Amino acid sequence: MNVPYRDLFDLFKPNEVVMIHDEFVSLFNSKSSDFLDSIVIYYHSLKSTLTQNDLQQLFEILETTPCRLINEFNRFKELYFIMSPQIRQKVLHILLSFNEIKTEEIEMEIENLYQKVINKEEFTYCLVKGIFHCDSESVLISIKTKIQLELIEKMVDQKLAIISYDKANLFSIDVEDYLNTVPDSYKDLLKKIIERSNEEVVSITNKLTSLWTHEYVDSKNSTLSDYALSDKIAIPQKIYSKINAKSRFTVGKGFGCMLTNANRALLYDLNTKKANEIILSGKVVSGPVLINNMLAIGQDDEFSVFGKDGVNRFMDFVEGNIISIKSINDYVYFLTDYGKIYEYNNSGTLRQILNLDDSEIYIDILLLDKYLVVVSTGKLNVFYYSEQNPIYVSDFLMEDIKKVIAFNDICFVMTETKIIQVLISSQITIAYTPLTEMKNNHMLAESPNSIVILINSRLVRIVFENGTTSHSILFEAPNNKLITDAINCNGTYALILNDKEIVTLRQQEGIYEISSEYMLDDEHSEYVMSSGYGSLFITSTDNLYQISNMSPSQDLKEGNEYVA
Repeated sequence: MNVPYRDLFDLFKPNEVVMIHDEFVSLFNSKSSDFLDSIVIYYHSLKSTLTQNDLQQLFEILETTPCRLINEFNRFKELYFIMSPQIRQKVLHILLSFNEIKTEEIEMEIENLYQKVINKEEFTYCLVKGIFHCDSESVLISIKTKIQLELIEKMVDQKLAIISYDKANLFSIDVEDYLNTVPDSYKDLLKKIIERSNEEVVSITNKLTSLWTHEYVDSKNSTLSDYALSDKIAIPQKIYSKINAKSRFTVGKGFGCMLTNANRALLYDLNTKKANEIILSGKVVSGPVLINNMLAIGQDDEFSVFGKDGVNRFMDFVEGNIISIKSINDYVYFLTDYGKIYEYNNSGTLRQILNLDDSEIYIDILLLDKYLVVVSTGKLNVFYYSEQNPIYVSDFLMEDIKKVIAFNDICFVMTETKIIQVLISSQITIAYTPLTEMKNNHMLAESPNSIVILINSRLVRIVFENGTTSHSILFEAPNNKLITDAINCNGTYALILNDKEIVTLRQQEGIYEISSEYMLDDEHSEYVMSSGYGSLFITSTDNLYQISNMSPSQDLKEGNEYVA
């Protein structure tokens, strides 16, 4: 058997091998988990000669070391099951942290421990710790079935809501209600475990309030994210390379997706940091958009739905090439260049709901709160939602439409020469004519009466009020740097300057100033941003970046490095 570091370990007695753990990690600059994996392999090779005291020494350090023995499940399990119940309960959380553990094994082990351990209150704490470290839904449910204690039931229900991103059933546990369920010596430890679990609830809740489900965040093209930027952001971290991306990173519940130039969709798990590619059959012209934990993509005349595991869940062909696709609630709506509009629901049913004039050049579809809006180069076609097919409301004739965004049920239309506010319910339009040519068609929704546009090096706010319009400059980039991308993050802004630099803005006494700035080193790349699930993201033709918020207790250090 190949035992890493065996020559070193043979110099010590078994219990001394465990005792040199801290010194080894420090001296050899090794990860704690790597060394512990090696210790488990070594102990496993000697298991026939080990005493209970030897194993207890090993398990004591495993109990206090915050790591998972990712590579050594089988060996750890063998060592675990030759230990006495009193010691096993103390490292039960490690066993429960392995995804390889079988539900039937856990059921038998928990039942066995509960019968044999002397102190049931001590076992309660050990099981709570195990639940905190467990990510298996079936194992958690089996624990709740076998041990019917109120605290155990609460911990399992909370953990199930966390791992399934079930926002509706997330809740916090009042630790004071359960301190009397464990021995005095475990009260502080229990308090820390429950506090950490409650912190996960807060973290998941915050992440789920800000998802980026479309190219421009939502079905209204608003580019208005719920994700709030901190005063300063952390250094951009490359989390995936050589992606050849051509879309923003859509962000769902624990995963994201982007399109690449190689007719592929790249799925990225934000928790495990693992990527998975979907090979697509046609040219992707729309999507991906997210619907629950799945994504919908339009490829030429083919509509497809994939799970976040990359498995195809639905596919069908439609009349015409798909040019725009949006999702809302449990429905996906998409538009073809023939003027056909289709609806797909979460139960797997696809149907055509509208057939418009195919002589128009269609460019987009928007899903508002009350209305479905179909955009062509010369018209907005507005429909009410209904249980059957959408009901026609009105249309708004315009010339040379380039882009449409919305806030609630109010549209903002960019044409070649104007920006027009469309109040659908009152059939009123108000036009703003900029003094400078709009070379960038990027608009950011801000409120029912205001939007922000990019004009060269300036971020400009346009206000529509009482039938009149006005504008003001929110920010002007230094040295005439061109603003090439921008997103609105809950009232603050992140910008890309000259396709080389990311900056975030913070409002100070009505003036927006740069609060963070970092250079991006990809060559010949175009950068686009998105945000959600607790991070800011940048995609380029080369890399995917993830940027975290900074807490107020973190200070900027010279060289764009942060330290706590």
